[in-house]
Amino acid sequence: MSDILFSPIRLDELDTLVQNAVNKALNNFTASGNQHGSTKLLRTKPETPIFGLNECSEFTGFSKSAIYARTSTGAIPFFKRDGKILFRRDEILAWLQEGKRPDMTSELDAKLLKRKSGK
Repeated sequence: MSDILFSPIRLDELDTLVQNAVNKALNNFTASGNQHGSTKLLRTKPETPIFGLNECSEFTGFSKSAIYARTSTGAIPFFKRDGKILFRRDEILAWLQEGKRPDMTSELDAKLLKRKSGK
């Protein structure tokens, strides 16, 4: 108890002290490296084996429209449940690792055919 010091302090000084202490703690945390070498402290969502369009977009880095276009051509593995497009994480990961990217020529040809047929 001999190390406790009571001293009057202004709120702005207290705010600065707290900010500095938090920044120092975060810097120490990232400098020492955490378990995964990441600066993320918490995951916002647990990794699930099945996810929707938004999560697939985040996982792959493709836009939602690009993912949706690939589902319409069958270029990306997916399934539907109650009208919702769903993806299996392991299948998407395998698809990415295999480099199964659709041939852009075939996608463009399909779009041109749709335009010509007026659909």
